[in-house]
Amino acid sequence: MQSLMAAVNASIDPVALMHRIAEQMCLLTPKADGAAVSLLNAENTFVVVSAYGLVESLRGLSLPLDGTFQGRAIATAQPQVSHDALNDPNLSDEVRAIGADLGIQSLVVLPLMHHDSGIGALSLTAVEAHKFTDRDIAAMQATSRFLSALISSHTELSTLLDDFLSHPYHGGPDLAAQFLASVLLPDMAREDALHQRLSELEAKPSHLTAVFQPIVDLQTELVVGFEGLSRFPTDLDHSPAYWFDVARRLGRGVPLELAALRRVLADIDTIPGNCFTAVNLSPSTAMDPRVTDVLLAVHRPLVVEITEHEPFPDNLAEALQPLRDSGIRLAIDDAGAGFASFNQLLKLHPDIIKIDGTLTCDIDRDPAKRALVTAIVALATEIGATTVAEAIEDPSQQHTVTQLNVHWGQGYLFVHWGQGYLFGHPTPRRGLGVVT
Repeated sequence: MQSLMAAVNASIDPVALMHRIAEQMCLLTPKADGAAVSLLNAENTFVVVSAYGLVESLRGLSLPLDGTFQGRAIATAQPQVSHDALNDPNLSDEVRAIGADLGIQSLVVLPLMHHDSGIGALSLTAVEAHKFTDRDIAAMQATSRFLSALISSHTELSTLLDDFLSHPYHGGPDLAAQFLASVLLPDMAREDALHQRLSELEAKPSHLTAVFQPIVDLQTELVVGFEGLSRFPTDLDHSPAYWFDVARRLGRGVPLELAALRRVLADIDTIPGNCFTAVNLSPSTAMDPRVTDVLLAVHRPLVVEITEHEPFPDNLAEALQPLRDSGIRLAIDDAGAGFASFNQLLKLHPDIIKIDGTLTCDIDRDPAKRALVTAIVALATEIGATTVAEAIEDPSQQHTVTQLNVHWGQGYLFVHWGQGYLFGHPTPRRGLGVVT
């Protein structure tokens, strides 16, 4: 909430606004070599609050209301122009001396007015004499009218902000800040809400649930392993995949994946000892030393499935070698889609290649999908990897991938299969069984 409030303050901060105005005026007016904003204070003195380019050193300079271009601009509500500032008798000796020191020869000062009252002045300068045409000055004048309203509104909003946040009937500053952010910075407010939900999940990993989906030998129809998956609290409106994607986008992918990994591993003792447990990790998470320590502490058969939500780093194989040296097998998830190209498979030499469910879908009726799966199986044979077909949903798909020499499968097809074990949708840990 503090970062959100800081962003709200920054969005209506008059000082920050002045700096942006001076900088952007030079971009909007390419002939200008410098720009400055001076505001009229309660003592009727102009103070340069923002300066950019040629006049950047003038920030903080005070100028009187009387006898200056700023004062005349306010009095006449019209731009004041000097095409030869070094020799212009209408400029004070002090201003001509400043101009000579900085090399200013062209000067335009525009009034900043609010409800017919002067609030300050906008100055644009150039090192060449007669640099600004009437057309340039007219454009500056139109811009100054807009800037007058903008500065006034920001100043007023800044004053009102403290009153709004401290009002006793708003239910607290956090609620008021959330309201302001939702109105002024809706994208940031949504992002802040996502950060809060992720923080809650990381702080209380017990809110996560581990479920397991069996992986079956397609020839013997026996269970060889289980893929551990995470399920999030029911009050979260989106799927686990959505929240993992959000966490990665917000730079919090590793902590959330680590929390989910620990939750799955907490139930690993319920998996039959002759079956492996597969856990899903993105490449960056799998390379994190904290994750390595957690995995090496497990004394059960493990498979690390590298998911394809991000490109594979060049040093991924090297980083995963300590896990493989300890006996943990490596699987590439969703082969045939995403980032797992054949070239990357050759670099990693995984123990298991999981064929993406989009290839399994309609594979019994689509010769192109069968051809691609055949190629994956051929590659797996050459590198000594086991293949797994994901998302098998009907007997025809099972029969087809079996005929294509895919070794293992998983999906919703498998329902009751011996020993009372429920295959199909990922199921909680209670009641796990295995065909032996």
